[in-house]
Parts: sequence; C-alpha cells; structure tokens
Amino acid sequence: MDEVAIDVYCGMDSTVFITEMGRVFACGNNADNKIGINKRETFIMQMKKLLNKHHLQVPYSINPLPIKDLGKHRIIDCSLGSTHSAFLTETGLVYTFGRNNHGQLGSGNALPREMAVVVKGLKNKPIMVTCSELATVVATECNTFHIWGSRPIIQSPLSTLLSGQPTDKGYC
Repeated sequence: MDEVAIDVYCGMDSTVFITEMGRVFACGNNADNKIGINKRETFIMQMKKLLNKHHLQVPYSINPLPIKDLGKHRIIDCSLGSTHSAFLTETGLVYTFGRNNHGQLGSGNALPREMAVVVKGLKNKPIMVTCSELATVVATECNTFHIWGSRPIIQSPLSTLLSGQPTDKGYC
C-alpha cells in the first residue's frame, strides 16, 4: 500500500484502511471473502475452477490488498462484522461482502455470494454502516435506518425484520 491511510477500521480478525483518495485496502481473515480481497475471475477462470478445483480465494493476507470491487468508488465509511463487512460510498451506495447465511448482506435472500453485493431498496441517502455478528444496519441522513440479517443488535419490535431484505423505519 503506497498511499496514506486516513481511516482504519478493525474487526475481530481483519483490518481495513481507507486512503486520502478514498481507496480501500484490507488485510487479515478473508474467510467467505468477508473483506473482499478475493481475486476476480473471468468466465474461463470460473470454468477452470469448476473443472480443476482451482481456487482463487485469498483466505488470509498479512499485507493490505486493494478491494478491487470498490476501486471506482470513494469510500467514506466501513464496518467489519465477524462474518461480513459493509462499505459506504460517497454517493450513498452500500456494498457488502462475506457470508450471507442469515441475509446479512442485504441481497434479499440468504444465498452464498462470491463477490460484492450492492444493497438495493434503500430509501434516503445512507450516512453510516454498522455490522454486528449476523446483521447489518444503515443509518440515513433523515434519521431513519435500514436493518437486515438475523438477531439484530437492536432489541425492539424492529428485531422482527429478519428477511434479509433491507427494511426502513422512521420518517423523513
């Protein structure tokens, strides 16, 4: 990493660095691609992987590696859960990586994902992301929030929103 880091986010077993240019680098445990440093695969590479059991996963890195799926975006916030991570772009997009067994990636289901998920259906511009063990919460500029996944950290009537599909509560 040859850029100056201005923000550092630490998870239980991984670390993310955001540079002055808004680029993102990560190191540590990348099980289930939870910090997004798996190598990109072309169609031919995917076929070789299926036929030869050739894996391109990067399970762990002690050196910070760029998160290529976020390369064209300026990242302003990040959160690292134990099995997944979430990134917020300057334009208000939310990207998630990692395990999705409880719908914590916000894809609308609990199917495994090899690459980044762009969370859709968010109302109002997100300003902050937070990951718990099995859930993700996004706060918006209108003091509303979206929550998805399982066993949310908020214990209230909203904890019944476990579909894996982002749901908003509050008013703007």
